[in-house]
Amino acid sequence: AVFQLNKAINVSRSTDNGSTWNASWAQLNASCTSANNQLFPAMAVDNQSNLHVVAACSNVSVSYWLLNASNNYSFTQQEIVNISEGFSTSAAFSIAADNTTNVVVAFANRSTSAFFYLESTNRGATWSNKTQVAYNYVVPFITYEQGTNLLLQATGSAGASVASYACAGTCTTAGNWIQRDSLSVSGSAQIISSAYDAARNITHVVFTEKSAAFDSTNMQ
Repeated sequence: AVFQLNKAINVSRSTDNGSTWNASWAQLNASCTSANNQLFPAMAVDNQSNLHVVAACSNVSVSYWLLNASNNYSFTQQEIVNISEGFSTSAAFSIAADNTTNVVVAFANRSTSAFFYLESTNRGATWSNKTQVAYNYVVPFITYEQGTNLLLQATGSAGASVASYACAGTCTTAGNWIQRDSLSVSGSAQIISSAYDAARNITHVVFTEKSAAFDSTNMQ
């Protein structure tokens, strides 16, 4: 598990299926300015048991850490993109790894309601430039469905809609991200996760909502 404590990124670990935890198993330090101001972490595990962590650093850049399983989880850190507009005090991140060497990141700047995509094809050694996917969405969730199909979901800035996107062709080209479907809710929602069938249609969604229940009749 990864969490923010006193503006630093910490990783906790369990070796007994979650019965007990080492809450301070690793603390990830960043080399960016004001390194103690690390915010909004997310983590993924690849098929080699490596840990991939991403977070905002000092509100001006995206930091990434690789914790190498083959080297006793020693970690390396790099700033993978500078954010010229900054994050203000609010951002959201999601990270995923497939069954080969691909690692992908989605992040949103909630002060501008824009969200972006980054990718690495060599397990985090180098990264693409950021690609803007859309406006008016502030909480992204990215995943590999069935280990290979890249899917991206995001919650609307007004909190009343959730949309899913898939890239057709090269994902680092903004115009290749196509909105596949969407759903509306009657209150303020935030997506957590979703599942797709073999045809890549949404079948299940897990989300939080402050008021009324999910209305499946509004799903498109």
